[in-house]
Amino acid sequence: MPTASRNLLLPLGLFVLGFLSAALQLGEDAAIGPAFETVSVARNLAAGLGFSNPFQPLPTGPTALIPPVYPALMAGVIRLFGYGGGFVTVMVLLQLVLNGIQAALLPAVSERLLGQRRPGFLAAGALICLPVMPVMPQFEMELQIVILLLFVLIPVTKWSAVPAALFAALALHVNPSSLFLLGGWMLWKRPGIRWSAIWVGVLVIACAPWAIRNYTVTGRLVFIRNNFPLELHIANNEIAGPEFFSNLQSFRSLHPNNNAAEARAVQTLGETAYFDRCGLQAREWIRRNPGRFLRLTAQRAFRYWVPRTEPHHWFGWIVGLLTLLAIPALLRLYKNPVFTTGLLLSPLLYFVVQADYRYRMPYFWLTLLAAGCTVANWLDRRAARSAGPPSAQQ
Repeated sequence: MPTASRNLLLPLGLFVLGFLSAALQLGEDAAIGPAFETVSVARNLAAGLGFSNPFQPLPTGPTALIPPVYPALMAGVIRLFGYGGGFVTVMVLLQLVLNGIQAALLPAVSERLLGQRRPGFLAAGALICLPVMPVMPQFEMELQIVILLLFVLIPVTKWSAVPAALFAALALHVNPSSLFLLGGWMLWKRPGIRWSAIWVGVLVIACAPWAIRNYTVTGRLVFIRNNFPLELHIANNEIAGPEFFSNLQSFRSLHPNNNAAEARAVQTLGETAYFDRCGLQAREWIRRNPGRFLRLTAQRAFRYWVPRTEPHHWFGWIVGLLTLLAIPALLRLYKNPVFTTGLLLSPLLYFVVQADYRYRMPYFWLTLLAAGCTVANWLDRRAARSAGPPSAQQ
């Protein structure tokens, strides 16, 4: 088979397998409805009310709680297909397609980051064969993953600074946690001063409209989203648990999406003042309960690496084993800032809020690549041993 055809068929085959693998994982995680803030904002946006009213109990006004790209995408689907079965079908199909694209891109990303494609093929195999990427169309993680993978593939050339900056802005407006990989990529590529200046300038210009909008509606300069004080409060209080499934009482009692009194406080105070109050309450509780906070943080850190899901507890151990498999390669990849920022710096933010696997999903492909690198190195050593010592030259 010609090389060009083989180079096309391999990604296509991985895409199909990734699509089918995700389809086989469809389950309760694929639920999508008004209980999720992203869907609520999308419905209001589709109705011409702008980015507003993220909480179920009652209208709370304009919001900067959610990054804009994914609810805008949802709103477009709602306008085309209505809010019903057509909307759900399209959003689920989008997740399946994105999972297929992720599988197809991993070998090329592996070659770019590691200089070899085999870890990427092994990573794609793990993605396809193991249930490590639940289908959750109510969240933006799959879209964020694909955008980050495409960003990694952008070369540093004379004319690539502008498209690279636009891709970076898109990634940030999908989820600002993309900032870790963007920073790691810049440290890894080390483009020249002129390229970096153009990239930063275009990135700032591309991010300015949403920042100006947020300042206009909230009275505060907000970088993409403003929900961290709320998340900090929900995860650090007298009834808090370390992870989503053990923190439901806190959610029901303190979160405005589950408690009408809290939603009314958002409506009365305004989102900015309400979140300021949440942040103050969280910091005060942490100051008064340092031991409890440290225990919660340690538990959250463990559950970040070994997540717990209901009802399939074995899922977390699969993720944990893949993480252990990645460690030998990471010890050799510590000089690659993409891996260090994505796998060592990005988790730190999530150690102080409740643990949930979806927080790890945007960077889990780095774990898969590192695990694939470990397996590839083991296979190389095994092949070398099987071949025996080289024959002496005659």
